[in-house]
Amino acid sequence: MKNISSLLDQYQGFLVDIWGVIHDGEEIFPGTLDCLSYLKKQGKPVVFLTNSPRRSGPICDYLATKGLKHDLYQDILSSGEFFYQDLKHQALPNFTGTTPKLFCIDEFCDDYIFHGANVEIVDCVSKADFLISVFFMFVDRFDFRFLLW
Repeated sequence: MKNISSLLDQYQGFLVDIWGVIHDGEEIFPGTLDCLSYLKKQGKPVVFLTNSPRRSGPICDYLATKGLKHDLYQDILSSGEFFYQDLKHQALPNFTGTTPKLFCIDEFCDDYIFHGANVEIVDCVSKADFLISVFFMFVDRFDFRFLLW
């Protein structure tokens, strides 16, 4: 395949990963904006798919700071957004009608991820109904043994 135009007639739209496809963590890859503009002109919707722990809003904002405006894609589906929606709508098993207590075992749990969700964040493992790991910056230095105490 030389370019995406050879696929246009075969598909109604495109699901596209973000990290490593749209950007390298710092910059949007060359040709990305032109490609997305072309797909938009051809009436082919683009939805970004990512396993990022962030909610869709901050991802959209980040892409905009890099020059990728929201009008070039239809939506962002992130694992962080799906998790938030499950918490908000009490879709987690065994917690119907109660407010689950959550302990975050890493530093990336910010208020935005859980703001408005049906969850209480606790400061001690022993108070928690469940644990969450959103993002480890230094996985090689994390010691899971502390969870046993």
